[in-house]
Amino acid sequence: MPLIHGTVSMKPQLSVMQDNAPAHASAVTMNELRERFITTINWPPFSPDLNPIEHVWGSMKDYIQYHYPRLDEGRQRSHDELR
Repeated sequence: MPLIHGTVSMKPQLSVMQDNAPAHASAVTMNELRERFITTINWPPFSPDLNPIEHVWGSMKDYIQYHYPRLDEGRQRSHDELR
């Protein structure tokens, strides 16, 4: 919160956009934002994720599943196998 507050204090025309994750939308967090006069942009629940990295995660998952067939039940890939 101090980092956001410092940035918004220097540029009061800025607004903060958050994804309404439970920690971000909690009463404590929202009260702190109001006390610091930090305005937030409303983000509707269940809206599509506009973060481009989310699409990359899907592509990576598809690649790994295609090139590395399923493992035995309960076994996970090691970091070395994934690298």
